[in-house]
Amino acid sequence: MNAAHGATANPVAPPRSRLQELMSLVNRRRGEILSSASMFTSPAVNMLYGFLVVRYLKPDTAGLLSTAALLPVYLTFLHLGVLNGMQRELPVALGAGDRERADGILRITTMVSLLAGTVSGGICLLVAAGCLLMGKPLLLTIAYLGSACVSFAYPVTVQIDTGLRAENRFLRQGWAVLGTNLVGLVTCALIPLLGAYGAVFRGVISSAGALLTRLRSGVWRPGGQWQREEVMTLARVGLPLLVSGTMGGFMMVADRTVVAMMMSNDDMGQFSLASLVVNSMTLVPMSLSLVLFPKIARAYGEHRSRRRLRRFVWISLIFNAVMIAPLCLVCFLVIQPVVQNFFPEYTPGIPAARLACVTCIFWVYLGVGSVIGVINRMTPYLCFLGFCLLLILGGSAVLIHLGHGIMGAAWARMAGTALMCLFTISYSLYLTSSDGEEKPEARVAA
Repeated sequence: MNAAHGATANPVAPPRSRLQELMSLVNRRRGEILSSASMFTSPAVNMLYGFLVVRYLKPDTAGLLSTAALLPVYLTFLHLGVLNGMQRELPVALGAGDRERADGILRITTMVSLLAGTVSGGICLLVAAGCLLMGKPLLLTIAYLGSACVSFAYPVTVQIDTGLRAENRFLRQGWAVLGTNLVGLVTCALIPLLGAYGAVFRGVISSAGALLTRLRSGVWRPGGQWQREEVMTLARVGLPLLVSGTMGGFMMVADRTVVAMMMSNDDMGQFSLASLVVNSMTLVPMSLSLVLFPKIARAYGEHRSRRRLRRFVWISLIFNAVMIAPLCLVCFLVIQPVVQNFFPEYTPGIPAARLACVTCIFWVYLGVGSVIGVINRMTPYLCFLGFCLLLILGGSAVLIHLGHGIMGAAWARMAGTALMCLFTISYSLYLTSSDGEEKPEARVAA
């Protein structure tokens, strides 16, 4: 009787079904899920934009727009590593429970992002004025004016998104990205209405939308006092990450840069098909990387164990492989019939675009190397990244000079990307194979 009474007093909870467990997991991780899902809308919007560009613009016109779009990429370093240092130091401070320092980092990075955006936007304006004085096509001048808006908005949005992710406010950050992409989607209608000028206006409006959806998030902290020591700390920690991000950005446009310098606007327009594929595919692994990096940094701030970070390497690698491989296959199969049926003027660019589909398989390494930045063992990675960048630049120039045209640039991009992929995965697994001994400078930086 006592046993029966005990069973009644302490009933065993019924087992949860797999569906209930899945729903519970989704509810706990809804912020991260929304943030990642919102990033996946970016390649869809970019694909639509690229489709409309090649549908309504001639290759030489598309080439002018692509040329002007290169400059903002080469200006992303103007914050001098402070925003990169924020990516590591803010979640580490939060993981260690140091809210006072975290607030100081937000105030400092707000000032730096505003300054960097103003300087980079000013440079684009000067280039636009130079094009006008030298008698370049009017469209190129207007395109550089549009690039000024893009260049100004970029560091501000990076600062706010980084702060939101570091504070685990993924839900708020995800809605901001969705809002930005919604503006970009709606403004795609400007291209069939206004042609090339519509494409420029779309970039301006999208940049404004990106700012408006973020400025009231609480991360943007204007009016703080300049703290030189904190700025220097963030810059010192972020410099390797800045160099890595900058050279990674340069790798994204290295082949296009050589084509723009050595070939015609029409060739640049034909090569925009390959660029469209590459730019769309990279957003898939980069979306996961943006979610994982602050989590890796917070985890490292809590336990300081390199070995326990290895799971993040496998999560990133497996997720990227599962997502990218099918997309690359589908894109490889459909790009030729789509181009031939809808915009036949770009048919000469099909071989380079299909080779770009193969190259994108190697983007599985993007995000895998986040542990390298968190552990602060960047020197070998940066050296190899520089080698691959030079390989793409030099290889593109040599192959174009030998008469291989835009296919030469595409082959050089593939070689550099494949080598970088193999090195990053191998080095990340090596660093997380044991806890090792931290060097004094690593402890100071951390």
